[in-house]
Amino acid sequence: MNIKIKRISTKEALLVRAPVLRKNQPPEWASMEEDKLPSTIHFGGFLSNNIVGTATVYPENRSNNQNEWRLRGMAVLDKYQSNGIGEILLNSCFDFIKSKNGKSLWCNARIGAVKFYKKCGFSICSKKFNIINIGAHFRMEKSL
Repeated sequence: MNIKIKRISTKEALLVRAPVLRKNQPPEWASMEEDKLPSTIHFGGFLSNNIVGTATVYPENRSNNQNEWRLRGMAVLDKYQSNGIGEILLNSCFDFIKSKNGKSLWCNARIGAVKFYKKCGFSICSKKFNIINIGAHFRMEKSL
């Protein structure tokens, strides 16, 4: 697959986020307050000029850590999953964050995505927890 990665708008990110991450829920639930921050960056994965994947990153330190970034809204349309698109998107995020002197990337990973994140170099750094209306998660992190 010839995937092209580029920065996109929140509106474009929602085209993938809503149907993948908020199935059977109102599409507006796929929006995040952080979408409005000037430091938030959305990446889109395109196949033949059609958006098929997205990832959102922004600086967010946990406790006393410095130069951390957070990953949210990572999604690839169902019919394009398991084709390496998510890894390509994440690699673009890693490169961008490193260019901003970021030291690590963390996320709240759905149980079904833990294997994917481990494959991409993340490790679990929390006990399992539940997010209302979404389900069980683990916090995961990757040093860059």
